[in-house]
Amino acid sequence: MKVFVFPNVWCRCNGSQSVEVRDPNTAPGATSSFDRSAAFGCFERGERGLGPPARNRRRRSAQNRRCDDLIMGGNNGRRNSTVAEREAANSERSAEPVDVVIVGPYPPPAGGVSSHIARSAPLLIRHGLAIKVLSHYGPRPDVPYVLDGLRRNPLRYFFRIRASDARLVHYHYSGRTSLVPAALGLAMRSPCARIITIHSPTIARDLQRRPRWVARWSLRRFDHIVAVTPEIVELLRPIIPNHTFSVVPDFVPQPVGGELPPSLASFVESGDVFVAAAWRLKFLPNGDDLYGFDVLAKAFLKVAARSPSARLVLLIGERPRRRGRRYLRSIEALLDEAGLGGRYVIEWGVDLTPLLAREVTLVRPTRSDGDAVSIREALRNARNVIATDVVERPAGVSLVPVGDSAALAAAMEESIAPGQLRPAAAAVPRADQLPAHFVSLLSIYHRYLGSGSTRRACAC
Repeated sequence: MKVFVFPNVWCRCNGSQSVEVRDPNTAPGATSSFDRSAAFGCFERGERGLGPPARNRRRRSAQNRRCDDLIMGGNNGRRNSTVAEREAANSERSAEPVDVVIVGPYPPPAGGVSSHIARSAPLLIRHGLAIKVLSHYGPRPDVPYVLDGLRRNPLRYFFRIRASDARLVHYHYSGRTSLVPAALGLAMRSPCARIITIHSPTIARDLQRRPRWVARWSLRRFDHIVAVTPEIVELLRPIIPNHTFSVVPDFVPQPVGGELPPSLASFVESGDVFVAAAWRLKFLPNGDDLYGFDVLAKAFLKVAARSPSARLVLLIGERPRRRGRRYLRSIEALLDEAGLGGRYVIEWGVDLTPLLAREVTLVRPTRSDGDAVSIREALRNARNVIATDVVERPAGVSLVPVGDSAALAAAMEESIAPGQLRPAAAAVPRADQLPAHFVSLLSIYHRYLGSGSTRRACAC
């Protein structure tokens, strides 16, 4: 008998093609079986601890022995007690009938997609739908509609989606390592409506990775594909023709902003502030930073040399790993060598929304992009916005070529020039009114759910 350990999931193989799996989130003593070759082939060996079994055994032999005791009914009362407590905490939430399960990131950290889900779920509940969220990150016991945290574990996607009894599953794409197990879970559960939202054109690159059929098969498990920009539809239509597509921007206005940390608030008041934000540092296959912070740093050198009042704020939702830390140190060294040590700050986990309520200029020098929520949020607050022309942007955005630090510096200088006019603030929806973009998403839900929902619609 072989026992393999995955994060929070235990698997036992008896040498055949059948793998027996025990998941802490299922009922005590319950096991599941699925095809061994499909599991290790589709979950892509070597990613997120799902590497070849021999390597996992060598690396985690002690955990394997404890895992073997647990599966075989050994003495592991403390672990079983922890699992039982977790199951009891989730049982009350799981018992409620559900119209829609939303699978995707939920803050923290705050990013464009996680902010979209955090803002849209309460609106959907208010308009008569029973909504639950399976968060890409950890659990949120303080948020009643967050059912559980998946902790980026592919097998958690598989088990939690397969166990869901929702009438509609809405998955927000976040990479192959979650797409494939989510599709497997949908394929092995009772029939339901299936919607996927794609927020970035980088999915086209992911679909070209071998084996190509795996991701394409997974994408075809969904009944409806929602893209946040027309460019994403143009990329996907040749790959999966004869599929249902819709273009729905993912911006949902937030009527009430939070508070800034005191140190950041005082820094913002000290000059002309440029703000750039990223929920997590990501790098393209050629090694370039997706969010273009390196280009922004070079442009800021030119602006700061001519304008003593120029300040730079970089907001990053999630602390980076080793590669990201090295990258940020190189940016800090570049700015410090120019004597700008006191004119920039890098903040972690700070929400962008309250910052956009101040007199700032949003800069988005991305090398690839979807429908950036931060841009629409800034325009709604009548802030100047500078962004790359990598995709079509909303009206009122100053466009610069991708990777051109000189053009970016010129646009930044123009935005803080004396007498520069700010864009007019966008109309803010009333408290009892859904945003225009969101009406389209709600209509897609009702198309698959029908006229009836688990909860009665509110009279608003």
